[in-house]
Amino acid sequence: MAEIDPRTVIVLTGVTSGLMSLVLYSLQRNYPPSIKGLREWSGALLVLFIAGALTAVRGRIPDALSITLANLLLVIGLYLGYAGSQRFLASSPGHGHGSP
Repeated sequence: MAEIDPRTVIVLTGVTSGLMSLVLYSLQRNYPPSIKGLREWSGALLVLFIAGALTAVRGRIPDALSITLANLLLVIGLYLGYAGSQRFLASSPGHGHGSP
């Protein structure tokens, strides 16, 4: 059985995230402003695309970029996705159930 190359998976995931970012950006521009969260979701996927690209070139660029910055962008992208979901569901980020 052929082994799956992790770098290939990261590149494909990053490219998919980049394309979906464009789709969500287009939706955000053309859908009514009452639909919240599309901007954050689009930004999240763009940030995840950049994080994936930095990770994919590990060994060719300094580790400060390919590891540290990529991991920081991963966390930022995940938070933006969370914030977009909260906005879509009409809630404020950081104010879960039971919070004032």
